[in-house]
Amino acid sequence: MNKILTSLGLYWHLILDIILTHVYVIAFLHAGFPATAAVLMSLDSVLKILLSVFISHFIVRLGSSRRYKTSVMIRFILIAIWFAAVFQLPFTDVSMLIVIPYFIFKLLVLLDSILSADLIFAVHETFHIDLSRSAAAQNILARAVTAFAPALALSMLMLAMTKILVLVISALVGVYAAWLMRGILFVKTDHPFQQQENDKFSLTKLIKNPVMKWGISFQILGNLAFAGVAFLLLAQLRLNGNVFFNEITALYAAFLFAQTLVLVFGENAVPLNQPRQIAWLMGICGLLILLTSMNYFIPLKLLLCAGIGLCYSFVLSGLQKVITTKLRGSGFIHYAGWSQTLGRFASLLVIILLGFAMRHGFSAAMLLGVAGGFGMLAAIMLGVISKNNIINYI
Repeated sequence: MNKILTSLGLYWHLILDIILTHVYVIAFLHAGFPATAAVLMSLDSVLKILLSVFISHFIVRLGSSRRYKTSVMIRFILIAIWFAAVFQLPFTDVSMLIVIPYFIFKLLVLLDSILSADLIFAVHETFHIDLSRSAAAQNILARAVTAFAPALALSMLMLAMTKILVLVISALVGVYAAWLMRGILFVKTDHPFQQQENDKFSLTKLIKNPVMKWGISFQILGNLAFAGVAFLLLAQLRLNGNVFFNEITALYAAFLFAQTLVLVFGENAVPLNQPRQIAWLMGICGLLILLTSMNYFIPLKLLLCAGIGLCYSFVLSGLQKVITTKLRGSGFIHYAGWSQTLGRFASLLVIILLGFAMRHGFSAAMLLGVAGGFGMLAAIMLGVISKNNIINYI
């Protein structure tokens, strides 16, 4: 149980991030500013695309202990900024004073994500919590909070007491999480990673490491193939359909079930041990997406979507178990920065292209089939990369 709580304690601040996003988007939509709401909804992706690599170049110069302590301080600062942001809502007129706290909050969240990028390795060494379990905690918190965030956001806009309650709970959770991490935060070693000046911003130097090359290739190909699947399934929802038994619910329920298994049992619950096995499971996921696009029998479609959720869940956990575990070192901060930049860019590009395609008459089912086909192609490409480049490193 202590391992589970520690894993969840790594990412408690994501709850504030998700809630704040929903509160602001709902507030701006109801105030009649849909364009601003759309920008705020996409701000995470834009900041990661523009700044992740730039920030990682400076963060890598700090020692690990200093980075971890700075991360904890930032998370407490986030609580104060979060309260300042939500306290001025709801509103009637838009001004920069309303948007500035939101922007600062998102910028600090991005900074924290780079500062604490390799904290998972320290947690693994100190608490014997494998990387798959840490990633499962992050995925569970993000998806579970997203499910309740709209309701909580609405209550915060209507009841001021809800804001106070969330503030107090967040402060208590933050203190508890810092106490759990005391074995890492108060170590005396503080040696920054050694870095040559000509290494800065260098993607070409990163991909000379075959493991990093595979991981970055996965971020690009995986997001190009699967980033739009949830969007397309949402587009196929019927207003007169079942509220609970639908394709997107089946996918997320299966995903959370698999991630819960990983959180409880660790990487032993992940049946993947080689990069090529991850690629094969990714190909199966693409095949299931393709079959879903061609199927109109609802019970079978729900089973296929559940299969997609299970496969993709274990693909992500396998990535942590097989790839990320091997990447501790001076290049990991840069790797994390490039992964965020390229992954988010690919994801944002896919969503925009799908939106334009549907606007010009392409059906969601057909586009879902294209996504499934590309998923299988991406799996073949990753299989080839693993066969040619990575076999001696894993």
